[in-house]
Amino acid sequence: MAVEISTTDSQDYKFNPLNFGSLHFTVKAPNDAHIVLSATAENKPPKYEVFLGGWGNTKSAIRKNNEQPDKVIVDTPKILNGGEAKGFWIKWGGGFIGVGKQGEENPFMSWQDDESLNVTYYGVRTGWGATGVWTIEDNIYINTEDSMDYISRVILHGSISFSVDSANDAHIALTTKDKESEPMIEVFLGGWKNSASAIRYNKQTPDKVRIDTPQILSKDTPKKFIISWRDGIIEVFRDNSKLFEWKDSNPFSISHYGIRTCWGAVGNWRIHGAADEKFKSQIVSTPKPKPSKGKAPPAAAPGWNIDGPTLGPVTWVHASNGQIPSNALPGGFDVNNEQLYVARAEHNGALIPGKLVPSHGVVYVAWGGVENPKENYEVLCNCTGTWVKANDGEIPVGALSSGHTEDGEPLFVGRGEIDGSLTVGKVQPSHSVCYVPYGGLEVPLNDYEVLVA
Repeated sequence: MAVEISTTDSQDYKFNPLNFGSLHFTVKAPNDAHIVLSATAENKPPKYEVFLGGWGNTKSAIRKNNEQPDKVIVDTPKILNGGEAKGFWIKWGGGFIGVGKQGEENPFMSWQDDESLNVTYYGVRTGWGATGVWTIEDNIYINTEDSMDYISRVILHGSISFSVDSANDAHIALTTKDKESEPMIEVFLGGWKNSASAIRYNKQTPDKVRIDTPQILSKDTPKKFIISWRDGIIEVFRDNSKLFEWKDSNPFSISHYGIRTCWGAVGNWRIHGAADEKFKSQIVSTPKPKPSKGKAPPAAAPGWNIDGPTLGPVTWVHASNGQIPSNALPGGFDVNNEQLYVARAEHNGALIPGKLVPSHGVVYVAWGGVENPKENYEVLCNCTGTWVKANDGEIPVGALSSGHTEDGEPLFVGRGEIDGSLTVGKVQPSHSVCYVPYGGLEVPLNDYEVLVA
């Protein structure tokens, strides 16, 4: 149910509680529509503020704790309209905050915080001469036809809560892309003429789990479900009770969910967002793979810089704000054919290989399910290495650790093809993939290339 809010020209926010890690809304205002995300219903730190249409409806920004300069400021001429409601979304999680336009999947501005704030309230206001009319959508409504095609959406957190009314066969897919692709986990609710439910992996049969659930769905009454995933454990709940679970021995980073109804059924879905903690099982923790402390064998001359940033022919050169040092190593190209360079940056205790995008003025590194922009970074220079094909976590002889996770596991420079780009990222052997930062997300690739000397 939508919440309607009117705001005057005031510096005071109107607060409401939040139930999950995203906010979808429309606002009709000529300029300066402001949103605060905070732990309490008060305008005080810790908090994030999002300013839409500031500076005379020419720019938008993200600010933390009243600190200046703003963390992000972008040109957004005429993004607001005093005579027409404009739609936006804000998503956050793991320190990431992104702001996008309604109907667009990627944010037009985002920022990665070094810490993660506990956001439980949002507030809205208009100022600098503006008044506003807001419609806050606390749910997402989707109608599905009788079709085998999934309708996909981005998800930044580890669970999804939803209601659906359907006669049978309400299906949910958990994937790494906005379309069907491997790896993929499917949850079938009310299949087999509304008699059973199941979990299927990569469309393989027999199903990983299948249980009898007679009349679990209804075409006249919405039924509420929750799916959560953590450490490879997929859990499915109905109301407060767990229906079934399955342990994936090779967990992957889930960035999208898809929904569909089929086998003669249509459906009306209401996506509530992330699940409340009370619905999650307390027995979901599994031991993480123990990171290897060893390195791949050193390569022959001209060789890598093994002992530090100043020895040997290969060096990591400090740079910032889009700077490209002399003899920087090209690593690929973006979808617009812009040259990308091999770089690395510190993030949350890790040192992560990633891609330098000069026109953006940052290096992007993959971590926590999203791509994280870093203004300060190091660029690989004086390197005469080659790219060797690999897959499923393989590290060719001649590769050398070029970073590490927050737990000390070595990371290697990798790259892979995605949507017509050739994108640089990190190979994490314990996860058996190369993660590349792309489209705002941390995208896992099973097939990739590794940089070796």
